[in-house]
Amino acid sequence: MSRIRPLLPSALLGASLLGAASLVYGCSSPLPPSRWGVGGAALSLPWARWDAGDSSIELRPDGQVWIDDDVAFVIDGAGRVYDPDLAPLAMLEPDGRLVGTDDRDLGVVGSMHASPPGRREAWFSLLPDGTVLRYDEEGDRYAGGLWQGCQVSPSAAQACVLVTHLVTIEAEARRRRSGSGFGFGIGVMIIR
Repeated sequence: MSRIRPLLPSALLGASLLGAASLVYGCSSPLPPSRWGVGGAALSLPWARWDAGDSSIELRPDGQVWIDDDVAFVIDGAGRVYDPDLAPLAMLEPDGRLVGTDDRDLGVVGSMHASPPGRREAWFSLLPDGTVLRYDEEGDRYAGGLWQGCQVSPSAAQACVLVTHLVTIEAEARRRRSGSGFGFGIGVMIIR
């Protein structure tokens, strides 16, 4: 198995997701996903906790996602994702597609697996016992921590997979910006 090390400080995650998207796509004020007003996938928001090495992620029933001691972002029961100041970041469509601001593709999120933007293969799975299992590009598997409280329903599991996926996207963007080697981030960790 691999080492787990902490990711980006949680207070910066939401701003970092939005900032990374703005830099990559050159937008100064991104527009919410086009179906934002209608909403997307119906999610149940359980009280759940992901223990990931030295960090922990908590999904609360009010949709706040806490990483260590800070609110990183907020999700709602209609699949919308907000930064800590409640500005739109992304929305999970009913078919599992995650759409970012300016309708960017952010991958696919199901109740057990998620795939990164532009790929069909899963980069992690949430197993029935709450274990997060990550996959590298060659298909090798790595431990990714343990969720507790996600398996109360398929829509609650999908909410936990969404949280894991969003943190993984941020970790991967951060890894690419830093020029470091291979790594996945889920929740609050990068697997190396």
